[in-house]
Amino acid sequence: MFKLLLRGLFLSLLGAPLLAEGNVVLAECDEGGCSCLLTDLSISDATIVLGQAPPAGATDPVLVESDGEYTWSALPVEDIDLVFGGTGECLLALFPAIVPLDGSWLGTVGERVVGANCPAGVSGMLDPMLAGINERRQVVWDGVFHPVKIGDGHGPSGIVWTMITEDRFSGVQQFPNLGTAGRISANWTSIIKDPEYIRSNVDISILGICDVSAVVDFRRTGP
Repeated sequence: MFKLLLRGLFLSLLGAPLLAEGNVVLAECDEGGCSCLLTDLSISDATIVLGQAPPAGATDPVLVESDGEYTWSALPVEDIDLVFGGTGECLLALFPAIVPLDGSWLGTVGERVVGANCPAGVSGMLDPMLAGINERRQVVWDGVFHPVKIGDGHGPSGIVWTMITEDRFSGVQQFPNLGTAGRISANWTSIIKDPEYIRSNVDISILGICDVSAVVDFRRTGP
């Protein structure tokens, strides 16, 4: 349970630079050595999740997991690996990607936020842009998350996706059939939170003066 919570917080902070100074390293250790994972957590974030502060005076504390227990260590990862019987090497890897579950998925459009400069009724203009999201769809992921699969035939079209990490994508939506093409743009962010939940955010700019945002959730509802 703690590891799922830890992963969830990692994903919520993925907007930070991946190699930002101060990111906490998680060393997963057992007899024979450790595997080291670079997280997007600051020391204060990890302290909140763990409920325990790192050792006083430790400048680069490492979060150590062994037999399901999590503790802080002031030792460098090379020494931690030696303590567990390793060779003194612990190369950093990224936190493993979440694998979504195949099955029936359903999308819902949550709260919309309309900018103060938007004309009346602009919220309704989003309906054709978001059409199809609330349709149930069968998804076969082939073991890899990609937002194009959750929306294929059941949601906004014309989104060009770019992978930020294996769990996070950004997308730009095209509107080729609108007379105001080039004056309406939509930027998407899609993040898989756990094997049965994907959170997407869309920010739409209309004529460069009206900004509208919405939250779109996709959840697995069955096999």
